[in-house]
Amino acid sequence: MFVEIGNKFIALQQETFGSDHVYQCDTYNEMDPRSSDPKYLAESSAAVYSAMAGADPDAVWLMQGWLFFASGQFWREPQVSWEEPKTLTLKPLP
Repeated sequence: MFVEIGNKFIALQQETFGSDHVYQCDTYNEMDPRSSDPKYLAESSAAVYSAMAGADPDAVWLMQGWLFFASGQFWREPQVSWEEPKTLTLKPLP
């Protein structure tokens, strides 16, 4: 249901504002996920990206990168792997 609602949201956003194909979404902002299992995190991330890409096949996910430093004890190599790096852009904050 998350992906279906996300597709409709992105489609409405495109209809209303147009698109540069970049969509900002910060997951786990100021909180740690309920599980550190890489499979759980991959499935959660895939759902977020699918919500974007289902409405815009050229979607690029823009995300602030500070959470990886703010919760550095949680985010280790297994938790931050990403199979499609061209679809995710991290924005460092000063």
